[in-house]
Amino acid sequence: MDDVKKAQDRQIYALVANIPSFYHSADLRNYFSQFVEQGGFDCFHFRHRPEIIRSHEENSGVVACGGDEQKSSVSVVDENSPSEETSADTRRGGKSLCCVVRLRHRKFVELVRMYHRKCWLNRKGESIRSLCCISKIKLADTDNGRSISRFS
Repeated sequence: MDDVKKAQDRQIYALVANIPSFYHSADLRNYFSQFVEQGGFDCFHFRHRPEIIRSHEENSGVVACGGDEQKSSVSVVDENSPSEETSADTRRGGKSLCCVVRLRHRKFVELVRMYHRKCWLNRKGESIRSLCCISKIKLADTDNGRSISRFS
């Protein structure tokens, strides 16, 4: 029984993806206000990180929250380290953004139930077409301790 409580109380990381490019921290606070007021997040780190959408064939390991008709995967771009795979335009002005959040494992199910695949809202509180996508992040142990992989 104590093992179950320990597992539910451990901290985990999650990726909030498909954030509209016009969103700022205040917009996210407003969107997640109910969850924030309940003390759902331990940390919410938003730094306007653009996502790169790759076709399913290019990156078969991870499937992101996209339309059912188009399977795609999402990668976080480090805007400080240029890559041959990404153009400068994509790094600076992607169509959607993402951020990393830290929360208790027991709160993750509630976060997904309340927000995953739900429409984002504009500043007037009206739904927009874009969907909020939430997935767990698994921290992988490696020799250098820097490898991170994502799973849903």
